[in-house]
Amino acid sequence: MNNIKEPLKLGGILGAIALVLALLLAFVNNITKERIEKVNAAALQQGLFAVMENADHFIPMDGVELGNSYGVKVDEMYLAMDANEDVIGYCAVAKPGGYAGEIETIVGVDLSFKITGVNVTSNMSETPGLGAKATDSSKFTYQFADRQWQETSPFAVTKDGGDVDAITSATITSRAVTNGVNAAIEVMNNNSIYGSSIAEGEIVDGKYIVPAKEREPEEGENAVEGEVREDE
Repeated sequence: MNNIKEPLKLGGILGAIALVLALLLAFVNNITKERIEKVNAAALQQGLFAVMENADHFIPMDGVELGNSYGVKVDEMYLAMDANEDVIGYCAVAKPGGYAGEIETIVGVDLSFKITGVNVTSNMSETPGLGAKATDSSKFTYQFADRQWQETSPFAVTKDGGDVDAITSATITSRAVTNGVNAAIEVMNNNSIYGSSIAEGEIVDGKYIVPAKEREPEEGENAVEGEVREDE
């Protein structure tokens, strides 16, 4: 009988230890998660101001068509606001895939879609001393400043026929960031709003709610009182 009780007793002790460890891990994870979120939020704000120095604050845009241009994921888009609550430009966060993982790239443009700045954050996994230089290589990111983006001739590194000089020994990272700039601007261009003022009620819970786009009538159709009919 004792032979049966001993394994059960040992199993109970191990189970209790596992439960305590699980609770401790959950507690630590909850604390670190909150701290990580605060650090990431502060880094994001710092990056936004780095690409749009004249802005007073930024408003997230909710309902934008972020898409996946140039093989790049664009996560977020913001309205850049001045102290008078007027829109002075846009910012977007792109995450192109580099040599070792995603490279978080923040891009800012003014209302004429001239680039105000490009910032590669420290949230990346590129090779130290090579691709990771994108985070502190102002010479590389300054190549985009004050330039006008054109859909018909997007930015490209010199090895791809463009005029963006890649970081030495880090062509893959340079190409990824360049594609991130293209993707971010295309998304901002597709989701820009008319004018510089925001109508009352368009800001909800601190976010700008993008009005839903209505379907354009196809050729041979007229929209009348909610109905669609063919032309006679």
